[in-house]
Amino acid sequence: MELKVAEAATPVIHYNGKRHDYVMGGDTWYYSREKMDASGTLTWKKEDGEDEVLEVEGSAWFDRQYGDLLDITLNGWHWFSIQLDNDTQIMLFQFPNIGRGGEEYGNITTPAGTTFLHGGDFELDVIRFWTSPRTQRRYPLEWKLKIQDEVYIIKPALDNQEVGFLLNSLDYWEGACEVFDEEGARAGQCYVELVNFQRKHYDEEPN
Repeated sequence: MELKVAEAATPVIHYNGKRHDYVMGGDTWYYSREKMDASGTLTWKKEDGEDEVLEVEGSAWFDRQYGDLLDITLNGWHWFSIQLDNDTQIMLFQFPNIGRGGEEYGNITTPAGTTFLHGGDFELDVIRFWTSPRTQRRYPLEWKLKIQDEVYIIKPALDNQEVGFLLNSLDYWEGACEVFDEEGARAGQCYVELVNFQRKHYDEEPN
């Protein structure tokens, strides 16, 4: 695979460019480049053993986060990068309230600029769960997002996008999703990370 990415003109600088201390411990510096033109080639092997080269193009999202991230990794998080068809980018994350408190944060970026979001500025409710046949871990896998008087439904392109590591026990789900409006029309695309579901994050099924 060969991919060329053009940097977005203006990165989104989270937490005013300062170190952010998490409520559950640890800290981070964080910025995003949410819309970058990408193009290149993807080579895959066909059933007859021959290589086929496909030309690809699209929009890429780059996140850069660093700091003391052990506590939040052990706690687990839900992270969403949403690219709507109307040229709006939305980043959201939630740390479930386990032990030492939870945290929510995000932003909305349009051609007019970026609005930062905190707890209470959006609602993200689970509609459906999925249990991994490999690890028996139970993941939220469909969501209803309420944000700035808009409602979106986020659905996975494929349920089984669980990722596992051979050297440790950190299994997680991350993968491609689609975004729909309340009427069911496609509104955009999304990438989701669900990190560290070793413990039970939800006690009840959604209503």
